[in-house]
Amino acid sequence: MVRGAGNIFYDINNTNITIQASEFVMNYNTQSTGVCPPNNAVYTFTYNTFLGFNETTVFSATGLPVGATAVFSPSSTSSNNTVVTMTVSGLTAGMAGSYAVSAIGTASTVTKTNTLTLNVLSPTPNQTSLSSPADLATGVTTSANLSWAAVAGPGITYQIQIATDAGFTNIVDNVSGLTTNSYSSSSLLSSTTYYWRVMSMNACGSSAYSTPFSFTTNSCNMLTSVNVPVTISATGTPTVTSTLTVSTTGTITDVNVVGLNGTHSYMSDLAFTLKSPAGTSVVLFSGICTSQNDFNLSLDDAAAAGAIPCPPTTGGTYQSQAALSAFNGQLAAGVWTLTVVDDANQDGGALAGWGLSICTNVVTGINQNTFENITTIYPNPTSGIFNLYIGSQIEEQFTYKVTNSLGQLIVSEKMDANNTQNIDLSGNSAGVYFVTIQGANGIKTEKIILQK
Repeated sequence: MVRGAGNIFYDINNTNITIQASEFVMNYNTQSTGVCPPNNAVYTFTYNTFLGFNETTVFSATGLPVGATAVFSPSSTSSNNTVVTMTVSGLTAGMAGSYAVSAIGTASTVTKTNTLTLNVLSPTPNQTSLSSPADLATGVTTSANLSWAAVAGPGITYQIQIATDAGFTNIVDNVSGLTTNSYSSSSLLSSTTYYWRVMSMNACGSSAYSTPFSFTTNSCNMLTSVNVPVTISATGTPTVTSTLTVSTTGTITDVNVVGLNGTHSYMSDLAFTLKSPAGTSVVLFSGICTSQNDFNLSLDDAAAAGAIPCPPTTGGTYQSQAALSAFNGQLAAGVWTLTVVDDANQDGGALAGWGLSICTNVVTGINQNTFENITTIYPNPTSGIFNLYIGSQIEEQFTYKVTNSLGQLIVSEKMDANNTQNIDLSGNSAGVYFVTIQGANGIKTEKIILQK
């Protein structure tokens, strides 16, 4: 309640009050619109007045594309609840872009401005180009992020198609309406070659599909040690080991420790180390969680950064103290050894279980389409330079790419059939490399070993 005495007003109920001048507002149904030229863009608003405002308000607009015009119907009014239409015409494809348009109402004592968004769409969006994974990449994870060049312009979305054949007759994933220039598919299988392409779209039309790329996924296997349980004695300072024999072929692209669990009082007594068949050792964790007990966790370089929580019994996935990527590029097959060192007397427990998730880059050889051409790579192993020969009964051109064991591109070139190409890897480190050859009738991958 407000009560006045002698032109002094008292707020009795502590409620904030405002004294509003008479004025008008323009209430737009929408502040943004997209239009395909040469169509017109249309905005509608309701003109409302307050406290007896009765001045005539004239409507205008600025910030339009050069050459476009805005017409208001009616062009002015003084009546409350008047519906007004603003029509923008003269739009062309050359005006494609986003504009901040000022819609202005001008009366004798007050001027109001509404900022509107005008999106003039391109009738045919530009064609995009694929970025990653690189064409003919191998060892790609099944959760890989596929990315392409962003297409400029308002209202752009994308459609992606992923297939197991170059003709896109066997499509395994087809998604439209993507608003960002990347996508991760949940439909990819291991040890499979995929072809993919992307189309850009807006409300007016669509581009041609991008030039397609292909990639081959790696082989991932989940393996569990049967060499458990292993007792960790409470007497002395024991060192215990547990092994896991891996028969998976190929070179490693990713290793994760899974289901590492067991019991032990006073966790900071323990140090866990994983050794590969090649003899590389990685410290998983050591001296953590002081007097807290037991462990149940998994380890992955891709986990969120941060310390392993205490007690480490959540069953969650965390980063190891040393990176598991130290195993990448090595052969997966052989005996893996988990070592647990207890450096203090009295406290004991047991290693109850553990396993590995191993992804490898497997040479796929001839893919879905029969590769009929003769290929020769020599010398293999090589100390740096090797020769690639591709024989064919017809004159045709091939594309070859050399990637390392991580799927990273080293070189990509084109060559004619029945010729020999010299390829120089001398500037690269020793290890296993893959030569992927693509012709009219298929794709073939060969392995070459670089020794130094």
